[in-house]
Amino acid sequence: MIRVMPITALLLVVLFPVVQSAPALAQGATAVETDDPYNLGLEHIRAGRWADAVDVLKQAVARDAKDADAHFQLGYAYHHLKQFGEATKHLKLAAQLKPGDDEANHWLGLSHFAQAQYAEAVKAYGESVRINPTNSDPYTHLGVAYTNTKGDLTRAIWCRT
Repeated sequence: MIRVMPITALLLVVLFPVVQSAPALAQGATAVETDDPYNLGLEHIRAGRWADAVDVLKQAVARDAKDADAHFQLGYAYHHLKQFGEATKHLKLAAQLKPGDDEANHWLGLSHFAQAQYAEAVKAYGESVRINPTNSDPYTHLGVAYTNTKGDLTRAIWCRT
């Protein structure tokens, strides 16, 4: 008599090698093996490895100095390392290379603010709000920046309402 293997047993035999390899990913291997520094930088950012992200994203902007997204991600990583001068440089480039990017302007404002450059922060937040008036975060930060710039509580309150 011929015995038919149940489908669950067949799937177990076929899928078992895949399941066995899963712990390697959990031990720090990246899910996407790539030689593209931009994508590798994104993987490092997702994992919170800011210094590693900076290292590879510098390669990405060296390959293409006009890549707004690479400059944005590099500035974002520098910001998380509290290297605000470098963050500002790359976020400013990202905003110039991609003028309709509200997030680049918002993060540029955050980097200016972290350096007590409140007037510059106001400009960047204002541009972010102009580009995307539905994002509430730049309004909040704009209000705080107005308060720090000139003690302008009227404009600060307007931003918070």
